[in-house]
Amino acid sequence: MNRREAIKTITGAGALSALSIGATQGETPVASRENPASKAIEQNEMKFWLETSLKRVYPTSPAGSSQLAPLLTARAAKLSFQACFRNEKINSAIVKCEVVGADDLKPVIRRVGFVPMRNINTYVPTEEVEGIGFIPGLCPDPLFPESTAHVGPHANGVFWISLFVPAEAKIGRREITVRMTLENEFSYVDFVRPKPWSVEMTVPLEVRPLVLKPRENFPVTNWISADSIWEHYKTEPCSERFWQLADGYIANLVTHGHDVIYTPMFNNRHEILVRPAQLLRVKRTAPDQYEFDFTDVRRWVRIALRHGANHIEFPHFFTPAPTSGRYPQRIFERDAKSIGAMLWAPEISATGDTYKSFLKQFIPQFKQFMEEEKILEKSFFHCADEPDGDVQMADYRKARALLKELAPWMQVMDAMSEPRFATERLSDMPIPSIVTAGIRQSELPGVGLFLLRPAP
Repeated sequence: MNRREAIKTITGAGALSALSIGATQGETPVASRENPASKAIEQNEMKFWLETSLKRVYPTSPAGSSQLAPLLTARAAKLSFQACFRNEKINSAIVKCEVVGADDLKPVIRRVGFVPMRNINTYVPTEEVEGIGFIPGLCPDPLFPESTAHVGPHANGVFWISLFVPAEAKIGRREITVRMTLENEFSYVDFVRPKPWSVEMTVPLEVRPLVLKPRENFPVTNWISADSIWEHYKTEPCSERFWQLADGYIANLVTHGHDVIYTPMFNNRHEILVRPAQLLRVKRTAPDQYEFDFTDVRRWVRIALRHGANHIEFPHFFTPAPTSGRYPQRIFERDAKSIGAMLWAPEISATGDTYKSFLKQFIPQFKQFMEEEKILEKSFFHCADEPDGDVQMADYRKARALLKELAPWMQVMDAMSEPRFATERLSDMPIPSIVTAGIRQSELPGVGLFLLRPAP
């Protein structure tokens, strides 16, 4: 069975379970019936229409219907839909979007941005491909916290509207109104400043009696890259600007149902980076002596907990080589302001005296830090990633044995592609690839599976 057939088997067998899981994450499936047959609202060379959250609207997608079938929702749930306009003018158009009559649903309006997508993915049957005719091209992806869109001639503007249905919401049918207002136009050298005008579209909601409960005993993770944040925004590692940005990124993850926050205490990348993601401050005081400062790790963890994370996930203690073998984690000397050189050559033995001496000093202080922050019982740990083949399996056994010696209290979870990794119980919680899980599930009782889900 190849990867595609395995995925089809898993998703087909678990479709109802997946819907249930999605609901407990807080996002209600929205569409239950076909949209009524109607057209977009057309006025002054503009078209306005609505879409569910299940359809991507490209810059040149044809206009749809100004009516939606009732959006079904449970209570204590979140649902989303889209409000769209097409500018058929020779001028650019500035349009504002508002939600009227839904203050109790705490509407959030965000402008849909477009990013280049150069190719359609390979190895996907044509009947499963979405976007043919629009891709390669611009593809809807980011959501900007803006309720106004400035769109050029013969192009679309799209707004993503999220509603939060309270647990005490009244059961039954209700309607909300989306108002789209043309605020201005730009012509050849200046704004035209026409008199603003608006159109309104009605969105029917059907609130069902079901009240969703918070998800329990189903941790979901999505690794976040601290170095990508400071490199993209061109700021200094762990500067105040970085912490402002990190706060927003972590809040966004938790809002979208990820209750496990990966904490880049060490750099976990294979390549050697100039400014790696290492929150831990380390100072070498003698050839085999180190001082540790958890200030930045602590700040990251407290942000995660403040935004509602239930678990903290820490990096691997060992890193795989590009071909075979297993190396110690790459640790850099760093202080509050700068990141220095690695503390040892990357190719030294993972279980040799140098790294073992480091771990002997680090692990007790690491445990003390977690106890101080009251996160020891809610933390996830890793030994090493994806051992594959006899050589890496042997390296993993040595690395895991060293961790058991130095931290017998620590249980680890690790990704696997080699089934023996699980059947021989080399990890406390082996995490299989989706293909391995689909093919060997009956042979691997008790094996964990990480699930990824789209953000609402």
